[in-house]
Amino acid sequence: MISINDLTFLKKCGLHLTAINPETKKPVDKNGYGKWVEWEPEEIIKHNKERAGYYHDRFNDDEDFCFLDVDFDDKSLIANQLMSMLPVTLTLGKKPNGSAAIETHATFKIPKELKPNKDFELFDSKGNKIIEVLRSTCTWAIGHN
Repeated sequence: MISINDLTFLKKCGLHLTAINPETKKPVDKNGYGKWVEWEPEEIIKHNKERAGYYHDRFNDDEDFCFLDVDFDDKSLIANQLMSMLPVTLTLGKKPNGSAAIETHATFKIPKELKPNKDFELFDSKGNKIIEVLRSTCTWAIGHN
């Protein structure tokens, strides 16, 4: 369930919000303005959107910072144990199968000149993606799981 308090908190952190499509995990078109349009917390609640997230670097042209999201995709959850080695920051998680919450995302606000040229992915020895660093898309942050 999405709450106005959670959305307002993310907004106060400087994040640019969007509603998220549950099937694609991508931004939702806002009244014909396109997918890369910022939503206000009240709009997400008013339009009864099930999921919300934030952009990494879509609206920051006039800002001297952007966001990186370290996304732990390890199905075995072994790589997630590395989360404690990262600096303290905004973290997100989920409760797989009703279990205890597991941290899966760490979001960092960084100077724009340090933004990597491309996303980074790390794979295990079997070729399964276990960690990726996202810099130019969006992160699903609130709603369902």
